[in-house]
Amino acid sequence: MTSILYWNIENFSTNKISNPRPKRKRGSSVTEADAADARRDYIMRHIDDLDPDIFIIVEVETPWNNNRGVLCGGGGEIGVNELFNLLYRADNTWAMVPALITGNKESVAVYFHDDRVQFSGPKLWAGGNGPTNNGVTALTARAYPAGWRTLSNAAVDANSAFNPNVAQSKCAAAVTFNRTNGTAIDFGQNTRTPFQTTFWDVAGQRNINIFTVHSPADWFWADAFVNDMAVASEIRRNLRNNEVRLVLGDFNLNLLRVTDNTYIDPYAALITRGYSVALAPPIAVPNPLLGYRGFFATHIRPVDSAEFWSTANNSVYYPTYAYSGDSTNPGRNESIDNVLYRGNDPNPLVPRLTIINGIVGSPFRNTNPPRPSVGTPVGTQAFNAEIDWTWLGANAPNQGPLTTTIAWPGSQTWFESFPVYGKIRSTSDHLPLFFEI
Repeated sequence: MTSILYWNIENFSTNKISNPRPKRKRGSSVTEADAADARRDYIMRHIDDLDPDIFIIVEVETPWNNNRGVLCGGGGEIGVNELFNLLYRADNTWAMVPALITGNKESVAVYFHDDRVQFSGPKLWAGGNGPTNNGVTALTARAYPAGWRTLSNAAVDANSAFNPNVAQSKCAAAVTFNRTNGTAIDFGQNTRTPFQTTFWDVAGQRNINIFTVHSPADWFWADAFVNDMAVASEIRRNLRNNEVRLVLGDFNLNLLRVTDNTYIDPYAALITRGYSVALAPPIAVPNPLLGYRGFFATHIRPVDSAEFWSTANNSVYYPTYAYSGDSTNPGRNESIDNVLYRGNDPNPLVPRLTIINGIVGSPFRNTNPPRPSVGTPVGTQAFNAEIDWTWLGANAPNQGPLTTTIAWPGSQTWFESFPVYGKIRSTSDHLPLFFEI
């Protein structure tokens, strides 16, 4: 199996993981330097504990530039390279796909173990800061600028469907896509394009084709974005031999959307193209959703609106109590990250997806009621809770407080503090996904 750790790390840049300023964070005794170190360690714990073959970050910051496909710059460039250096010093099999601009102020970072998978494109690099173009061949491809030379010069495997026998150091991601009639898809000036990367799976002898997405934040435009992707020839075409194709990322479409007692499937346009949804409800979505939502939640609230206790007027449920979704509308934007997959393998694909939840731990182990009995994905990948819940004297670590908990004096201050929920939320407003296929 190939493992992928995907994470929307909010506004990722150098300040997320490295900040020399001794200034204290507002309302906290923690300095900005200490906060950056804590976030860096928290991110690195995910990588160390989960040991993914491929690690993908969306929402990498870059200075404003509406020229898609050029190299990332500014604090984002510094941050993704700092993280690469941390990874490489710990294990020199780590490599990094040069980050290209996908939105006016955004890019995508992709790291991988080059002894497990080889980066094969799908494009070739034209040289300089880019962008690349379809006319680049193996003979005309060029190396990246010095600061981005993180790829092996070893050739892609001869059996790869993408750029066989070409040096990985000359391969490039793709950010432009066409309809089946050859016309370019215009995702919109303010829309982030998909970020396509292809890999050769060394042990599995197969092609892994990944489209990483960060859809518009508005539901209407996010829905239009999914429909645009569904007509892209690169996404809808027949699978190659030994190809696994993934569409993953932040779709900004609520998975458990129920309107007028009817479930609205946000991925219908891709499902009709043969994709399966890794994080999906059963056919019947309960109404009201109550605690059911938490088992699908990937988006978490700001510190000042997150809670973990029930009151006489409001019951909250394991595993996400009242820290997921939006503060003004708990069900909105709660489950918006996902992985869709297709495979052309002689053996049926058996994917596994786990929401990595550093707040209560993964997989979701708490069996106390009112956990729904059907259709709740608990996950399979172990990840210990970052929060030490024993302070409350309620439940064992990895389970969190009981669903009937009433707030103890001081518990809200404790939960909101930077060393507890504050650090996790300061790292990102999204929980990462760990996907194995």
